[in-house]
Parts: sequence; structure tokens; C-alpha cells
Amino acid sequence: MVKLYYTICMKSPSNTNGTKTPVIIYVLWHKDYAEGQIYAKEIYSTFTRDISAPLSRGIGIPVYFRFEEYEDGKPKDIDVELAQHTIVIIFINAKIVKSDKWKEYINNLKEKMDRANNTKKTHIIYPIAIKKHALNLDILNCQNFIRFYEFPESTKIKRLINCITHELCRLIYNIEPLYNEVKQQAINSKSNPPLKIFISHVKQDGEDLALNIRNYINQNTSLKTFFDANDIAIGHDFEKIINENITTDIVFLVIHSDKYTSSEWCKTEVITAKRKNSPIIVINIFKNGEDRSFPYMANVRNFRFNTSYDDIEDIIFVTLKETLKIKYQKMYIEYLLKRFNMEIDNNTVLYYPPEILSFLFIKNLNNGYVIYPDPPLGLNELKIIYEFDNTYKFITPSFLPLIK
Repeated sequence: MVKLYYTICMKSPSNTNGTKTPVIIYVLWHKDYAEGQIYAKEIYSTFTRDISAPLSRGIGIPVYFRFEEYEDGKPKDIDVELAQHTIVIIFINAKIVKSDKWKEYINNLKEKMDRANNTKKTHIIYPIAIKKHALNLDILNCQNFIRFYEFPESTKIKRLINCITHELCRLIYNIEPLYNEVKQQAINSKSNPPLKIFISHVKQDGEDLALNIRNYINQNTSLKTFFDANDIAIGHDFEKIINENITTDIVFLVIHSDKYTSSEWCKTEVITAKRKNSPIIVINIFKNGEDRSFPYMANVRNFRFNTSYDDIEDIIFVTLKETLKIKYQKMYIEYLLKRFNMEIDNNTVLYYPPEILSFLFIKNLNNGYVIYPDPPLGLNELKIIYEFDNTYKFITPSFLPLIK
């Protein structure tokens, strides 16, 4: 299995019918940097699928490795024209900094990316500084490095994965800032603004964790947060501000405590997030439970948080990974639809498996098919949906060839 895994990762991707795949990730490291293989394995397991559970369904982004040097002293070439977004993650150590061949390789790659980017940055290098001296790599001295050497040993890999995941989210969501000053700042810097997390909670028994999450994010990451107690000015319309701040570009993080669904405002926030197709992640911190479960919080990623052994970095990891998964799967389905020359309506693709609430978003489709991410729902779930309305056929990408 390990040999097959490395064979796949060392292959080169190919283009099919001129249609570009949404995202390809390449991981580069010097062959003498032993830890590079360990970190590359973590990146593959996170963004493609877990190699320890090969039948599991991961995010599905293709990841390829470049560490072997050929006769010319350089790794295998990278074609930036194969994907809408090409991500190159380079672990830079002293060997790369001192190698003229590696510097030539990186410089040529950077020039190809600059030509392909034109006015919009869709192909990007994420340089990772193993030690501080890596910042001396002159061909990348104008880029912001991930300062790997500054991460605490106890959370080193987790922090790295979270940082890369956030940057991928920023890139493929192409986030539009909410406020003029942020928009101007983004234009000036020519970079996408940070992903924003809306922390939905009730004060009675969810505020402590919500505050811890917000403070940790503000102190240790480049993510941004919306925390209603502090972010809504006195005298402003609460409902209007909530509606404006929950969008498809906002990650909706629920602190699901015992008292959460007793709050009408919290339930309003959840319904708004569902209506706007926002990524939703539910952090379960039940102690005694609740009298009535809220139906519109179902059908989303649910994560049990136990303060005795979990930490905030775990919450960030689950939140970012699920956010990236939702966006990428939608992009991948749209890519498949183009490959099969199928007509695409604005609401043809769902972020989540269908539910009764989905019928709010799929009115007046032309082709009669609604595509949602694999795996397919069981027959009993589909039966309920079709009893409610059998106008449309709900399928996953696995069934697309059968339609044609």
C-alpha cells in the first residue's frame, strides 16, 4: 500500500478534454530532508485521503510529490496549466537555499505562475521556512513564508496543516471583504482577505468556549471572527447585521450547548446560514442534553468537544477542513459537469446531501438533476425526499456517466 501511495504521488497529472481540474497541490522538499516525507504524508492524508484508511472519503484534492532530483539536478517539472489553481508547497531548508539548481527550478516555476496568473492570482507558492535562515532564499524574499520554526513542537504539524488549509480556503473561495476599508486593504495587498468564522453561541453555557476560540484565533492565526457581543455596535439592528454577516463566504461555527436551541436568535442564525448555503460546523459540548433538538442543525459536520483532552487547534482543524471540503467538492462536481457537457444551473449543485430544506434552493431547474457530494444517500432517506417532491432526481458524481 505504501509503495502504491508513493507511486501515485510521484506521477504527473494529465488534462482531460481541455477541462482544467479545480485544484492540484504539489509538495516539494530536498531529498536529504528526512522530515519532508513525514510532512508530505500528512498533507496528502489531509487533502486527498487518509492513507491509513484508504477506503475513507477525504477531501479529494490531488496531491503530488517532488523530491527526487534528476540528471539535471532538479525535481520533475510542474505544469501550471492543468488546474484552475496550482498550489506548490515547498519545505525550504539549508540544502535548497545553497543549491543553484533548486533556486533555478523555483525561479522558473515562479515565472511560469506569474505568466499564468495575469491579473488574478490563481497559482501560488507556499514557502515553508524550516529554520530562520530559509528566509534568505532571495528568489522568494518578497513572499510571506510560513515560519515553521516558530510553531510549538506539541502542535507543529497541526498548526502547519491549519495554516495551509486556511490559505487554500482564502484562495478558492475568492472571498469578498465585507467592509470598504478591508476591501481597499485587500486591493492594495493583492491578496485574498482572511476566512471569517461566525461563532454562534448562547451566553448561559457557551460563552466561555466561544471566547476561548475567538481569543485563540485572534492571537495565533490570520483568521478573522465575528462575535456578536463585540461586533454589533450599540443601537444597530441586530437581525440586519446578522443577515449581512452570514454569507456563503462565512464559516458558521455553532457552539452547541444545552441552552443553545432555547435562544430564538441562535435558531435564526442557523436558519440564515442554511438558507445562504454557508459552511456549517457544529461543536457539541452537551452536559445534560436538551429538551428538543433543532431540525435545521442536522445534515452538517458535527464534532464532539471534550475539554479534558481536546484543544482549540482541534476545533480550528475540523472547521477549516470541513470548509475546504465543502467548497472543493462543489468545484469538483461543476468540473465533472463540464467534462460531461451537462447543462449547469446556478442551483444544480448542493454543498450538502439533500434534505427537505433543499427544495428552497432548487426551484425551476432546467435539467431536472440535482448533484450532491458522494456518498449517495440510503434508499430510506431518498424515499422521504421523493414523497415530498419527485420533480427532481438527486444523484452524486458517481452516477453522472449513467445519465449520458
